[in-house]
Amino acid sequence: FKPIQINKDLMIVPHWHKTEDDMDYIKIIPGMAFGTGNHETTQLIISNMINYIKPGYRVLDLGAGSSILGIAALKFQAQEIIAVEYDQDCKDNFVENMELNNFHDKYTLLIEDVLLYQNYDVDLILANINKNIILDLLPNIKRYRNNKSKIILSGLLVNDRDDTINLINKLNF
Repeated sequence: FKPIQINKDLMIVPHWHKTEDDMDYIKIIPGMAFGTGNHETTQLIISNMINYIKPGYRVLDLGAGSSILGIAALKFQAQEIIAVEYDQDCKDNFVENMELNNFHDKYTLLIEDVLLYQNYDVDLILANINKNIILDLLPNIKRYRNNKSKIILSGLLVNDRDDTINLINKLNF
């Protein structure tokens, strides 16, 4: 696990890495949870989040893993993160990483199936999950979200594109 440069101002680093004052960092304790920033889908979602997030946004992170996307959103001035993660084993790592980055009270972590979640009254929805979950999730998002929220999907393969775009069009997103 080596440092990962997201943009000129932000870097993801392991918690043992020495940091300097001229850069902002997301510090991560690698653990059982998915997400150290090394995966291309994580880097893509963070890079795109920069273009859509605004100060004060409420962000929903579906499949939150290690909390890396939630931490990035808070670094980009989100007001609050609601994180939904199915895997109970991720809970401790998620909380450790939030605390390590000094976000003690700006998040809610729910351990539940993202396909059963129904409160999409947020400004930005993040889902870095595989195609099958995304395809099952999109109708729920359509049914329960407000119309102002933006959605960033990642975790898809190139050959998943047509199926995903077809469903997005069918649901009139």
